[in-house]
Amino acid sequence: MTLKCTFENCSSVDSVSLYRTDGYFRQLVMTAHLDASGSFIFKMPKTKTPQFFFLGLNTDSEKIKGILLGTENEVTVTGPCYNMVLTSVTGSKVNADYDDAGKKVNNLKIEMNKVVQNYQQNYTNETMRKDLENQMLEVDKKKMRLLDSLKKANPFVSKIAALDTYTSFQHSPKKATFKDEIEYFATQYFQYVDLKDTTYNNIPYLFDMFRNYTQVILLPDLRLSKEQQKKYFDNYLKQFPAKSKAYKFALSGMITIMTERTNILLLEYGEQYLADFPDELPERKNVLSMSMNQMKSQMLGVPAPEIAQADTTGMIRKLSSMKGKVVLIDFWASWCGPCRRENPNVVKLYNKYKSKGFEVFSVSLDQDRERWVKAINDDGLLWSNHVSDLKFWQNEAARTYSVQSIPRTILVDKNGLVVSRDLRGESLEAKLKEIFGE
Repeated sequence: MTLKCTFENCSSVDSVSLYRTDGYFRQLVMTAHLDASGSFIFKMPKTKTPQFFFLGLNTDSEKIKGILLGTENEVTVTGPCYNMVLTSVTGSKVNADYDDAGKKVNNLKIEMNKVVQNYQQNYTNETMRKDLENQMLEVDKKKMRLLDSLKKANPFVSKIAALDTYTSFQHSPKKATFKDEIEYFATQYFQYVDLKDTTYNNIPYLFDMFRNYTQVILLPDLRLSKEQQKKYFDNYLKQFPAKSKAYKFALSGMITIMTERTNILLLEYGEQYLADFPDELPERKNVLSMSMNQMKSQMLGVPAPEIAQADTTGMIRKLSSMKGKVVLIDFWASWCGPCRRENPNVVKLYNKYKSKGFEVFSVSLDQDRERWVKAINDDGLLWSNHVSDLKFWQNEAARTYSVQSIPRTILVDKNGLVVSRDLRGESLEAKLKEIFGE
């Protein structure tokens, strides 16, 4: 099949790129350059099922336009370069159906939102409440009629629309089986979607919808426990074929919101993602691992993220090698006045508790090796675990632990779990007394 893109006022555009997404990241598929006719032409094999792609100008993968390709002989995109949203797709029934369905679904959502807003504002007025509940029912019926018509006209598009079809709790025939509207939402949000359908492997919109769903489930106002949230998430995830693309879309959408909300469930679902997709590209795994490590560094009772950097002799020292000891991770630098003033107290506590299993793991944010080594000697920092990559504020360990100022300390117990942060002076001494039973 052929995709032909003809744009207006494109003097600054020398190429058009075609992308696909697996949910968490966008991948470049191919790039076309301006041909003699003034168009950008893509050639690709035909497919039985429409495939989602995204068009972007030059190398910009953010300002994009979604398009369905694969089942038709030729598809044309025309319009202005300055706004991809304003471009139009011609010669494609599936794209016309998709755009039309999207507009109708959005209009019904707007209509329902207005009714719900009035319903909430007038809930105590029985007459108005009943009238508004009837209005909800009418919108629900419109949604179902639209979904039924799409199933006949374009089954593929109907499956996309089903993801965004949510009917009211007030008129659910199963209303009595739910404790409240929150439980209804949490368990019935995708009630018109067959998540086992392999067609959803070709519908990355799953990512957006699970992102939206997760955003609501994590709202503090719902007062759902972490166990309840996990139960609802797992209920949907287990419906997908194991490790399928559709499952990856959904899990990626969830992880994105958990990362943005710094929600503790990121640790569990992030590990699940890494376990289920071990062949994921290294840069993708690194982004997720970094987010998880940054979260761990802000929490208590979780494993301290690994630190592996060179010491003053060039030998790599690892934090994990110190399991079995109580370890103070100390982020400092030779140029940091407060750090240097705190060093005598750290030396005193090290000498007092080293025989009981206390160690210090110092991470320097220095850039100059000579100044770093001189400060170690001048301040009498007797322990051997001094590491740095000499990258200043870009120190990898500092980034992992979200260090934005120094001195910064993290106290780790014998099992490698973070037990406290930012202890110095008397507070550090008191905590060590508590740990070592004095």
